[in-house]
Amino acid sequence: MNRVESGGSIIVIALKTVIKAIAITAIALLALALFVTYGNVSEAAQSGCIIAATVLSVFLAGLSAARRRAGAGWLSGLIAGVIYVIIMLVAGFLVFGDFSVGADTLKMFALSIISGIAGGILGVNIKAKRKRK
Repeated sequence: MNRVESGGSIIVIALKTVIKAIAITAIALLALALFVTYGNVSEAAQSGCIIAATVLSVFLAGLSAARRRAGAGWLSGLIAGVIYVIIMLVAGFLVFGDFSVGADTLKMFALSIISGIAGGILGVNIKAKRKRK
């Protein structure tokens, strides 16, 4: 799972990791839906949980993409974040039939990019430390 694909396309590697990140997000949001349905969760807490699930998922996608791709961790994370946001925007359009970009969308885009880059930087550094041993 954590093999290095130095010859692979950075976009293909990022896409593979983003698919896993979307699955993680879906599971986290399903758990949140259960808490909302059977518990007492405020709207502010719901929003925070959605943001946390997204940031964590994109961070893990960036980390995984950087570990699978030799070098350019920040770029791997950036691409993973952008792909994640594009897929979520398209999915939102297909489900809701509305393609509006507001302040919340821009905030999620920025958080996804930043967390993807952070994951990518950490992923390269983790891999580098393992090689030294």
